Amino acid sequence: KGVATNAGDRSELIRERVKELILKHPNVLALSVENNVEPTLRFLTEECGLTDEGLGKVLTRRPSLLELKVESMRKKKNFIKDQSGVNDEQMAEMIVRFPDAFSLSVTTG
Repeated sequence: KGVATNAGDRSELIRERVKELILKHPNVLALSVENNVEPTLRFLTEECGLTDEGLGKVLTRRPSLLELKVESMRKKKNFIKDQSGVNDEQMAEMIVRFPDAFSLSVTTG
């Protein structure tokens, strides 16, 4: 599971991550691609700045993120950024290291 150096390696890495994810968490096959998987992948890559490798790590550790509502994750991301002052790159690193952050309860008041 090294770093992908070309399109073929990247494709192989993605296949391996998907295989690992399905073998460990077969319930992800029941999720809606349109309503769960695609919006979450878009959010994690486009709004959170995760690389393909980071995305693979996050989803193999916490596939349950695919079940969460993007709006809920967005609010938590914004709350964490506002409270901690981290930049986008630091936020992406934090998500890879601690994907459970999206599962935490956030209360503002």
